[in-house]
Amino acid sequence: MRSSAFVGLTAFAAALVGTHTASALAIPPLTVWTADYVVVGAGTAGMTLAARLSEDPSVTVAVIEAGRDYKENVDVINESFVNVPGSDVIGVGTEETPTALDWQYYIENNPELRRTKPELPAATFDARNYGSDSTAPLFVGYPNTPQNFSKFVDLAVQECGIPRIQDFNGGKLLGGNYAAVTVDPTKGERSTSRVFYEAARNRPNFKIFLETRAKRLTFSTPAGGKPKADGVVVSSLLNGVGETGRIVAKREVILSGGSFNSPALLMVSGVGPTAELSKFDIAPVLINENVGRNLVDHVFGATITYEITPETRSYTDLAANPLFLTQQLGNFSANNLGPLTNPVADYLAWERLPPATASAIGAGVLNSYPADWPHVEYLSAPGVTGNFANLLQQNAIAGAGGKRYASILAALVAPRSIGSVNLASKDLKDLPLVDLNWFSDPVDRAVAVWAFKRLRQFFASKAMAPVLVGGVANEYLPGAKIQTDAQILEYLRSTVSTVWHAACTTRAGKTIQDSVVNSKWQVHGIDALRVVDAGSFPDLAPGHPQSVVYAIAERAARDIAAFRRAQK
Repeated sequence: MRSSAFVGLTAFAAALVGTHTASALAIPPLTVWTADYVVVGAGTAGMTLAARLSEDPSVTVAVIEAGRDYKENVDVINESFVNVPGSDVIGVGTEETPTALDWQYYIENNPELRRTKPELPAATFDARNYGSDSTAPLFVGYPNTPQNFSKFVDLAVQECGIPRIQDFNGGKLLGGNYAAVTVDPTKGERSTSRVFYEAARNRPNFKIFLETRAKRLTFSTPAGGKPKADGVVVSSLLNGVGETGRIVAKREVILSGGSFNSPALLMVSGVGPTAELSKFDIAPVLINENVGRNLVDHVFGATITYEITPETRSYTDLAANPLFLTQQLGNFSANNLGPLTNPVADYLAWERLPPATASAIGAGVLNSYPADWPHVEYLSAPGVTGNFANLLQQNAIAGAGGKRYASILAALVAPRSIGSVNLASKDLKDLPLVDLNWFSDPVDRAVAVWAFKRLRQFFASKAMAPVLVGGVANEYLPGAKIQTDAQILEYLRSTVSTVWHAACTTRAGKTIQDSVVNSKWQVHGIDALRVVDAGSFPDLAPGHPQSVVYAIAERAARDIAAFRRAQK
């Protein structure tokens, strides 16, 4: 997950570190490039998959990426889309595997889950959950400097009945602990799928086209056969003119654009629901009513903020205090220490609602979930979160008088509300329309209200008392005036936000009647086309899905290589 609690402040912090320029290949007008495999999307799944495929020097791999190196341009926000009205709300890098029962298939069948380098304090993790693969470029570790506020959250949730567990990556989530994250502790910097790019960039059989938008897929249909994906029409964004070209796939096209972009690309290419294709007069290649449907996401359903003591410090200080920021820049650069080494939400806790409670609030259906499936996740967030609209600005304003703030967030990790991805036009330069549909299910609303009250219990604990300025009665956001369930829900509708775990819009399943891809990520009814990203999850498990996205990319690379060998 991208810095799930504070994406704005994390981007701000990232802007303060050094940059590295990546090479990009512009596409001349009407040029046709050819590769064995064409991967659309250079994110967590796409870059990992492409790098692994290119380890075989006998095949060529081309990657299409609309963005550019994030180290060059930290202002670019990933997963651009337009949220359409209709949700029951107002407006709008952590590494935890799902639970053992929830994703048993992946645990048992994917050694790729352990293809990460362990860089973890010996006393805080179970080494059996991590691998020692020397070819794994991704670091997993803990921030060099923990958040001061998180130690109080740790004690508070334990006081309120949530136990400490050793490690979130062992198939168990119920409990609290500091979270392992994809950070290189030797530098204090994030470790991302970009490390796979670094591993592959100088291979002669690997090419990446940055600032290049995939416009549509191309297909050939043999007589009496199924449609076969054979390339991608692209538009270069480098010169602002939109020069077009085509990248031919001799073997396969693999979509890794994420849960919004991959279904949108399928639909503009003629693969999708009848109504959506007809609306824009798109010639159908294959009708599949599941493309872009079944959108599910974890959401920050509740948040509470307090003013905290000066010695505790928080990201409010970084946003509002230039001297403190300058000091921490020096601390980061010289010592690899300080808050800039921390992805903000470094402490997490998960719990289930007691069965009687779930039934009493109208959420009894959650009792049918697997016994180890949490219903709510709590995250330490040392700063003001508000409505997530502009986190840097909110913290700068709140801290202008020398104060600092901290929050605890509650995320719904057994969401029942289902959204969808739709087209704005037949041209992907018009961003897809995403109906998030948060809080449309009454179970989600009931759990969010319950979780809000649970946050107040944490702040009212004895453990939290030493850090709160003015005591528990001095709640900064939303304030003591919010008391009734109706008032709480109205507040929550104005602050709900994504945890950036959108999934299932091209979900895997057995048939075209209920899914888009099969267990090998192959699109039903079309040859040489796969979707490998979180959109292909059959369901969204409660943990942070980053590790699973890496795992399916590693597994898909292995499956694709095996499929190629079988065809020889």
